[in-house]
Amino acid sequence: MNFFSKNTLFLDNISDSYIPPPTEHCDLYIDFDELVLLSKFVDGFNVISLNARSLMNKYDELKSMILDFKKPIHCICLQEIWHIDQTNYFAVQLPGYSFHYISRPHSRGGGVGIYILNECNAFVINDSKSMIPGVFEAIAISFSVNSQTHIIGNFYLPNQNQFHNFIPVYLKWLELLFNISNNLIITADTNIDLMNINSDSKSFELFDTNCSFGIY
Repeated sequence: MNFFSKNTLFLDNISDSYIPPPTEHCDLYIDFDELVLLSKFVDGFNVISLNARSLMNKYDELKSMILDFKKPIHCICLQEIWHIDQTNYFAVQLPGYSFHYISRPHSRGGGVGIYILNECNAFVINDSKSMIPGVFEAIAISFSVNSQTHIIGNFYLPNQNQFHNFIPVYLKWLELLFNISNNLIITADTNIDLMNINSDSKSFELFDTNCSFGIY
């Protein structure tokens, strides 16, 4: 039984303004073995998102994990890659992928990166790079599939206490991307539980902001 069949009742009841509480039969998480098995049946463009907590330290584990998938992963979005620069950039390359990133220049933690298969002919949207440590750390890439432009944006919100500063920056970032293409895929580590939109104002505001751009 896979993730979707296990959670059909829950997923069918999600609306633009309401997430039902998980039921006793709900299982909203899958382990790695289930994910690898599921990848065998997924066609088309696919994306995974992970919090790395130091890419340099997790590189071998990441490379091994990607090789375990039954089909190639087109895009791998990472949060908390920590410090990457010219001295270690080549040490974190994955064969067959290009790697785009932005990291904190002088401090530990944070940073985001995107691996994209070379065949996707992707490029970084330069204005999408944002590094406001503690508030908003982001990058986005553009690529074409079947003559349609698509965008993948990846961001990290390190601190809920900076949420009031985050929202206006995030809105501008989404507007920038949406003006290029409305085919958006957004990945993130927000440190906010979007399952709590019925009881937490930050969760609801982030969820509502995403929905206003057609991001679910």
